[in-house]
Amino acid sequence: MNTKAVIFDMDGVMVDNNVFHKKAWLDFCDQHHFKLTDAELEQYVYGRTNTAILNYLYKNSLNLQEISDFEEEKESLYRKLYLPYFQEVAGLTAFLKKLKNANFKLAIATSAYRKNIDYVLDELPIRDLFDVIVDSSFVTEGKPNPQIYLKTAELLGINPKNCLVVEDSLSGVESGLRADMKVLGVSTTHTAEELSNTSLVIPNFENVGVEEVNGILEM
Repeated sequence: MNTKAVIFDMDGVMVDNNVFHKKAWLDFCDQHHFKLTDAELEQYVYGRTNTAILNYLYKNSLNLQEISDFEEEKESLYRKLYLPYFQEVAGLTAFLKKLKNANFKLAIATSAYRKNIDYVLDELPIRDLFDVIVDSSFVTEGKPNPQIYLKTAELLGINPKNCLVVEDSLSGVESGLRADMKVLGVSTTHTAEELSNTSLVIPNFENVGVEEVNGILEM
């Protein structure tokens, strides 16, 4: 019986694409005549759900169809920007296969747009390695709320205490910790110092394996 799980965020963890998401949001804001400060971008845009961002930009005045249309517009910008540069975070596929061979349950838990999840999993040969893929449609609250990680553990049938979350964002780390899970930080978006409340920080997956994961879960 599988009693341990590793749950991966996607953006900034599986693919180092956050700079392209940021550029897409900047382009979207420019096209729609929004001028946001760096502080606003950090607090209300980066790492937040599309719905939350759009509600901030439009002061909660959009209906569901307008949110859907604007979301597709922004994500289409992102996919076009990122495609020429697409690649996995170094060592990801090999790391996933090591975990799978060691009988870990594997999941993706991401606030990413569903088309973007498929975009990544269509480019990388890893879809079949995951037992569960959870997106924002499964929950009512985005990160840093722990709901998405608790829902993923529930679907996996694994106690949260036996789950390791792999995250790059501060809101994601907080989400994992609030779910009573251990967190492995990936320093694609933030520095090791900024991720110091995680159990371990890595630049990529090239030098991490099953032994390190078991060590974290046994802390």
